[in-house]
Amino acid sequence: MRMIYYIGILWSLVCFWSCSRSNSIPIVDSSDVASDIVSFPLDTTQYHKLKYITQYEEDGVEYLVTLDHRNPSFISIYNLKDRKLLKKIPLAYEGPNGVGIPEGLVIVSLDSIFVISPDNYLVSLVDGDGRMLFRHRIIDEGVEYSREGGMLRGQSHAPCMIRDEILYCPSFPDRDPFKNEYYDGSVLMLIDIFNREQVFKYSYPKEYKDDYLVVEMIFFGIAYIDSDVVFSFSISDSLYIYNLEKDIYVTKYAGSQLSPRAPDKYRGSRDLDERFIYMRNSRMYGRLIYDEYRQKYYRYVYHPLDKEDCADNTIENPVSIITLNKDLEIINECLLQTGRYDKRRSFCSKDGFYISLMNDRSPYLNEEKWYFEKLNL
Repeated sequence: MRMIYYIGILWSLVCFWSCSRSNSIPIVDSSDVASDIVSFPLDTTQYHKLKYITQYEEDGVEYLVTLDHRNPSFISIYNLKDRKLLKKIPLAYEGPNGVGIPEGLVIVSLDSIFVISPDNYLVSLVDGDGRMLFRHRIIDEGVEYSREGGMLRGQSHAPCMIRDEILYCPSFPDRDPFKNEYYDGSVLMLIDIFNREQVFKYSYPKEYKDDYLVVEMIFFGIAYIDSDVVFSFSISDSLYIYNLEKDIYVTKYAGSQLSPRAPDKYRGSRDLDERFIYMRNSRMYGRLIYDEYRQKYYRYVYHPLDKEDCADNTIENPVSIITLNKDLEIINECLLQTGRYDKRRSFCSKDGFYISLMNDRSPYLNEEKWYFEKLNL
């Protein structure tokens, strides 16, 4: 019965939009674009619910690199061709090689990896054995609050990037998110690795400052291409494209075709249950991925549930992925099968876009192998 209910939600979304517009963007179902399924071995120390996963290419060889943020932490490196585990790099929480609690990576080479630790305000550079090469703390020792700065991000849904010894890191303003001034804070941190200095740039769009004060809606996705940084803010139909060289930005409409209504205006509440129901009853945009091999963007969309279902954690919000070309023009929107995919873990390779099948309700969920399915978006 639960599966019939899910199908009903998805079908109603498709029918709503197909009936409301005659010139709609093509809507596809994940079952129609799915193809190969691949697997990677897991040992007894590994965990499939990771905060960071990426593909990395060096000398023509592709690798899958993952970060286990639990204690003890480690980086796993797989060969993508034969899907064998090549090595695990241990990461210490404390001590001479301590990186804090790691949540993200920036790979310079397999022997030179930046580790991003938001809760510790730390950026560390380690070698292929986990030895510390460099450490930079965003705020001074003993200081726990950075009024003018922000807290690092760096997980898969908001990755960092390095170019010309400048580390580009998404950040959350270090302010009270229940006050308007929070949204004047910066969302991008530029760290000069050589000089150990950082500057903060850009803030939330006007939509937040005017209408939204809710902690669960402050998240955003980010992608980098050439000299542009592209932001996908959770409440905005538009993408915000910031040019780092000219220090200007433009917006581009990239909204969902499946639940076109905007979220109701909301002034926030400190009641956790109220905020949770509001979030589940609203459309939210999530990750933004740039696929350099196919020159496409993938924008995740979380669609609203009916209010009476929002408090039921067994019911998933329907999720779709909007595919855009390199000029940010919408190609199609793919509705993901509910209960099949782990939407937080995916990677792009020369072969295609792969998304994890380790959903809590998926038949592929197990402790010995990590399954991914290729979607031809």
